[in-house]
Amino acid sequence: MQFAKDSFYAALRERLQEVNPARTTVVDGVERPAIVVAENEASDISALDSTFRLVWGPCASVGGGSRMMKVSCTIDYMTAGAEGTHGDRGRLLGTLDGELLAIAQPLRAPKQDLTKIPPVSCGTQIFWTDLEFAQPEDDAGRLSRKATTTVYFLTEVKA
Repeated sequence: MQFAKDSFYAALRERLQEVNPARTTVVDGVERPAIVVAENEASDISALDSTFRLVWGPCASVGGGSRMMKVSCTIDYMTAGAEGTHGDRGRLLGTLDGELLAIAQPLRAPKQDLTKIPPVSCGTQIFWTDLEFAQPEDDAGRLSRKATTTVYFLTEVKA
């Protein structure tokens, strides 16, 4: 399952660098593309502005003895507006929505073992459902939204 989760994150990260190279964030003093995986970060990332946060949900078998698995993923993001003014936060949230839609296409990516340098292909693809967007929420002046998808993949076979 970890290869699928890593591959999904890496695909979105690389696509974000192409769609908007200026969309960056700083985590633990390191600037990087503004997409993070909550379970991989030691510091609190809950308040990162204009950053996509991936939160993994439960993993389950698709059924019937198949090697096909699925895992849910929630992508949340927020903005306080340009320079924290709150005046244009709706417009900026719309920009983030558009970027997320762009980086989620196409709905597939190669599954790779990213623990190796260079990454090694697993010989299969991961694919995911269209994003489902929740209504925006206002939280102490920050406008936030969650989008959900389900990522499908074949389990790794141990030799």
